Amino acid sequence: MWFYSDPRDPRLFVPRRSGLGLTLNFAHPATRWVLTGLFAAMALIAILATLLEARQ
Repeated sequence: MWFYSDPRDPRLFVPRRSGLGLTLNFAHPATRWVLTGLFAAMALIAILATLLEARQ
């Protein structure tokens, strides 16, 4: 897995060289917030699923 990191590039999301899609510019300051939000959302879903399963 390769990571794109260019502090001179102002873009947060960068098009991939091969194929479709975007990747994060890991040198951008907002990347930390995007990844934190993504992991927090996944943790919240896992916790809610566990709590709802325990209620049944």
